[in-house]
Amino acid sequence: MPRSSYKRTSPVSPTGPTRAEQKHAARQHEADVIAATRRAVFLRDKGCRCCHSDGRRIDEMHEIQSRAKLRGRPPEEIFTKQNCLRLCKACHASVTGKVGGHRVWIEVTTPAGADGPVTFATL
Repeated sequence: MPRSSYKRTSPVSPTGPTRAEQKHAARQHEADVIAATRRAVFLRDKGCRCCHSDGRRIDEMHEIQSRAKLRGRPPEEIFTKQNCLRLCKACHASVTGKVGGHRVWIEVTTPAGADGPVTFATL
């Protein structure tokens, strides 16, 4: 007996996307915003803003105001060129305290944030 060509499909919710689909879309949107900001920051900063390395090493993007402090805000407000700058991996670890505690602090001197001059204070 031949099999039926009927394909079973998942029902479409008349109320819209499921919570899981909404969360996936939100995570994808945040990833897209981070990628776009990273490209813009890396075009602006040709190397590490702290040690002035030439960018040949693996560099990372750092948020001046942390994600935790800005929790609940849309990603477009957290990940901006004014709030993000380029750091090499070693300087980023010093700023975030991942290695040996906080040894370097970022001081923003103008309302332009990272678009303006930024100073780094050490112990």
